[in-house]
Amino acid sequence: MFKTHVLTKLIPYGADGSTCYFRGMASMTKKLNALANDLEKEYNMNVDAHVYMCLDKDKPHPFGVHFDLADNIIVQCEGVTNFKVWDKVEGTENIKSIQDYERMNPYQMDIKSEPIIDKVLRPGDAICIPRFYPHLATTLQDPRLSVSFPLIYYYD
Repeated sequence: MFKTHVLTKLIPYGADGSTCYFRGMASMTKKLNALANDLEKEYNMNVDAHVYMCLDKDKPHPFGVHFDLADNIIVQCEGVTNFKVWDKVEGTENIKSIQDYERMNPYQMDIKSEPIIDKVLRPGDAICIPRFYPHLATTLQDPRLSVSFPLIYYYD
């Protein structure tokens, strides 16, 4: 989807090897914009594009095991990533605001159960992760570049 030209532009932001996360990237390229628009029409929801980049697979993911407020379609563009997904978090039906979400402490979760999905994604692969389902992305081969298309629900 991207190839080197986009990765080259983003590399300075991850110079220390950190995982970088760029929001609001749907207009970054014509292809990203077209795909986000197609998803908006298909699902009748607002869709953005978030770009994730990791240059050092030995550095931990900054979010750890976490869940999101949006359904996400994640496309692996470069590198190799292991995605683990666990069953839906209990109590999420009570989330009515961003504050409710933050109170649930959705990051760096300590989950003891086995994941319901444990898949390796290579360039061109995609995974759909529903909102409220904890997940962890672990870079196996860097550099990693992936794009998440969140289907955005609105909260107070």
